[in-house]
Amino acid sequence: ADTFDGGAVLDASGKLLGLLNVFERRLKFVVPVSALTALKPGPLVKFKAWTPEDYLESVEANWLSGRLLMWMDENYAAVRGLDKVVKAQPNNVEAWKFLATVYEKQRDYAKALEAFQKLASLEPGNAAAFAGVGMIQARTQKYSEAIPNLEKALELDSSQVEVYRSLGEAYEGLREWV
Repeated sequence: ADTFDGGAVLDASGKLLGLLNVFERRLKFVVPVSALTALKPGPLVKFKAWTPEDYLESVEANWLSGRLLMWMDENYAAVRGLDKVVKAQPNNVEAWKFLATVYEKQRDYAKALEAFQKLASLEPGNAAAFAGVGMIQARTQKYSEAIPNLEKALELDSSQVEVYRSLGEAYEGLREWV
């Protein structure tokens, strides 16, 4: 992604005086036009032809805000950002993981289930994705659907204690004991 690290310095009439360069927050300097012309740059883009970007609507900004808001437990606001990310980048595994987690916190189990299923399809070796699918199915009393997903999660990672509990609850819900 391109980042902004400077811009044109113009006088009141719009004449180019130099180029402002910004390094970090405190270090700023201007390169005068005479130095720029000595560099013999290639074709320049006319300043007025530049199309401004609304950074807050970018995938990068939504990714950042979605994660921050999730960690701050601002889940409804986090969903807005993360949802934009997965629409723009449907194979972004981390965004699907965070989105599934936020939906689960909100107890929106239908959307959490979709997100965990998408995560499992993107990463078939992701035990947490199968655990998420199975645990939501168990919570919503879809025990026969939950069992294969919970077993797959344990096959991939047998250290998940919570998955064992959910698997036991699913068998109990079906009245089938191992």
